[in-house]
Amino acid sequence: MEGKNLNADGSYVPKNEARTCGLKRKYFWTIVIFLLLIAVGLGVGLGVGLTRNNGEKESSTDVSNKNVSALETIRTKYHLPALAIGQGKPGTFASLAVGVRKQGDPTPALDTDIYHLGSNTKAMVATLLAILIQDGQLSWSATLPEVLPTFNISDAHRRTTLEMLTSHRSGITDDFFQDQTFVLSLFNLSALEGRWAVSNLSLARPPSQEQGSFNYANTNYILAGLVIDVSTNSSAEEMLQRRVFSPLGITTAGFGPSPEQSDTSVDNPWPHTASSSGPEPLSQVPNKDRDNAPALNTAGRCHMTPGDYNRFLQLHLAGADGRSSANTTTNPLILDAASFAKLHEPFPDDDTSSPGYGYTYGGWIRRNYTAQGTPFTLAHDGSNTLNYAHVVVDTGADEAFMALTNVGGDEALTGTGEAVEEMRGGTIKLV
Repeated sequence: MEGKNLNADGSYVPKNEARTCGLKRKYFWTIVIFLLLIAVGLGVGLGVGLTRNNGEKESSTDVSNKNVSALETIRTKYHLPALAIGQGKPGTFASLAVGVRKQGDPTPALDTDIYHLGSNTKAMVATLLAILIQDGQLSWSATLPEVLPTFNISDAHRRTTLEMLTSHRSGITDDFFQDQTFVLSLFNLSALEGRWAVSNLSLARPPSQEQGSFNYANTNYILAGLVIDVSTNSSAEEMLQRRVFSPLGITTAGFGPSPEQSDTSVDNPWPHTASSSGPEPLSQVPNKDRDNAPALNTAGRCHMTPGDYNRFLQLHLAGADGRSSANTTTNPLILDAASFAKLHEPFPDDDTSSPGYGYTYGGWIRRNYTAQGTPFTLAHDGSNTLNYAHVVVDTGADEAFMALTNVGGDEALTGTGEAVEEMRGGTIKLV
């Protein structure tokens, strides 16, 4: 799922204390050999010591030890194999990791490891769309027949727009993933071929839900990826590397499971299934299949290090704060203020009880501090049910926070939320 229970300031509310967005996926790994998926170091760089209540300086070593202890407490409390966090301000970033890469293996998890971001990929795809729109290649109001002219599109989708896809208001659902034969076939296709196959199947039928109502669906961003393929005559993955990752200095981004030298190596955090007996590493299948099918690349298969992910978050923090216009340091993508405003703008919805309330055109869930709309937070969660990522960009504090783990499930949801809130509250202080 992609948007934790949030207070008005974007802070996390435990699941049993607030409404849930209820956006769980139920796809791939419930079938055949993929039964384990439901679809869809200790080093930290710290600055000067903190001041104790008695006025004495607290050493960086003391601070680091306290951070490690607090994070380890969360990790063990929620039975997480690894737990990595990051805190970034303009020009400053620090991260920390505890736990192990693979349950049962002593190799420690590091804050420089590559973590799976799940559906937090969506904001990156929407950012790329904003770049293409600013370039004049697309428009937010473009309809599917306009951007996919060669596809057999149901008449009911003739008015479905790009902004409906990115805000999950198209009426499209992921119900076709219940076709197990089709799901398995996607693992034999490239990402581009898979997007075509999913899109052909989805667009030929009317939407399952009312257009304009919120229905979270990975298919929306599979289609968005296809629009990028067609409009640029290049793959969405290549365009993300060229237009988003490379300009931001992101060097570790990729798609699918975190890289391994072999199916048995432990070079990065392994994905785990959550069980009553604790997290279980997914070792029954080769590493390349320890994720959803490549067709979902643009919906939720990106991975990178925490440091690289912070580069993307800082872009949106600068854009939200208005510090990025024509500034190649804070905004190497050169997105204008209108583009950032659109990415951070929620689809109009007055129903605050709606699970999609505050979901923006840019793949974020926005919560305003006040009725005036500023400051605000942008938050999102990502999980392929084997990993979990939670992020909050807080424009009021001028900071971005992330928590990443290599297991899915409710405890991962709660644990990552608690880790971020301890950073926001100052119990864990990295910068």
